[in-house]
Amino acid sequence: GSVLFIASSLVASISARTNREAVCTLSVKYNDVEVKNVAFIEKTANEFGGVDWDWQVDSNAPIGKWPVTISCKKNKQWGVYTADLEIVKSL
Repeated sequence: GSVLFIASSLVASISARTNREAVCTLSVKYNDVEVKNVAFIEKTANEFGGVDWDWQVDSNAPIGKWPVTISCKKNKQWGVYTADLEIVKSL
C-alpha cells in the first residue's frame, strides 16, 4: 500500500489498476467506523483497468492515519488494494 497525505477539508484522490470492467468499491475508516461519503460509489474499471475516486475530506475528520481499501471483482477473480489516508492539520 501507500500513504496519501491530506489536510482536512481538502480533496483526496486515489486510483488503482485492475482488470478492465472489474467492479470496484472504496472504503475509508476512521477509528474502525466506515466513513459515509456520496463519492464512495461503486465504479467499473475502464478499458485500461483504471478506476479512481476523488472526495472531499470532512473538515471535522480526525487527524491521524486511516485505512483505505479498494476491492475489485470480475467474474470469479477479485483483488484488494490497501493504503493509508493520513489526515494532517490544515495548512
